[in-house]
Amino acid sequence: MIKQIIDLPDGWTCIECGDEYLQDTEGELVADYTEGTLCKKCNSEDNMIKKKETWTDEENKLASMLAWMCCHADEDCPSEYRSKHFSSHLDDAVEYLEKSGWYDYNRQARK
Repeated sequence: MIKQIIDLPDGWTCIECGDEYLQDTEGELVADYTEGTLCKKCNSEDNMIKKKETWTDEENKLASMLAWMCCHADEDCPSEYRSKHFSSHLDDAVEYLEKSGWYDYNRQARK
C-alpha cells in the first residue's frame, strides 16, 4: 500500500466536527480527502455505531430529509439517466444513513 501524502502547509480543519489540526501538514490524521478533510475520529466505524442512539431532534430532521431525498431521487430518476457523480453521492448518502443507524433509530421512534 502506498501512503498518500497531502500537502497542507497551514494545517486543516475537519469538515464534520470542526477540530483544527494545525500541526498536521502532511495529512497524517486525514481519513478522507475526497470532498474536504475528514478526520479519522469522525470517519471511524465505532463513531458511526455509537451515533445510533444519540440523535438530536435537529440531526433526526436532517437525516429524515436526506432519506426522503434519496428515496425520491431513486424513484424519480432512472439509473440510466444519472451521472456518475449523482449516483455516487446518492449511494454515499444511503450508506451514511445505514451505517449511522438512522434507519433503525427511525423505526424504533415510530413504534
